[in-house]
Amino acid sequence: MATNKTNYLELKAIDHHLSKGVRAFTSPAALAVALHTADPTETGAVSEVANLYAYARQVVTFGAASVNNDGTVANTGALSFTASGGAFGTITHFSIWDSATYGAGNCLYYGSTTPNNQAINDGNTLTIAIGGIVVGEL
Repeated sequence: MATNKTNYLELKAIDHHLSKGVRAFTSPAALAVALHTADPTETGAVSEVANLYAYARQVVTFGAASVNNDGTVANTGALSFTASGGAFGTITHFSIWDSATYGAGNCLYYGSTTPNNQAINDGNTLTIAIGGIVVGEL
């Protein structure tokens, strides 16, 4: 699943690289993946699954970027989201945040799930495999 940068991250990167200091950027201590029932857009703030039925953002780690992998990085561990007591709905997108806390932090990246339109009902699990999220230039 490939990703797009959010407006937040694009502005941070430009200012950081051009030494403007207007939007100082420190690498997040941890990253987390969220699920969405529609495109979260470049704001990242749209359609995250409701904080119900055991839904929680999942902490994610990535390998190091290198020239050998075209400057991309991928998640190093599998992620599982299991609905319990109700449905998450139909999942179409995911996002990567600088906070694992629901409703907190800044969205950095977003993209479509593969396969798209996965209905996650009570007891169903959506799993993202190792290497399933690719970040960087493709």
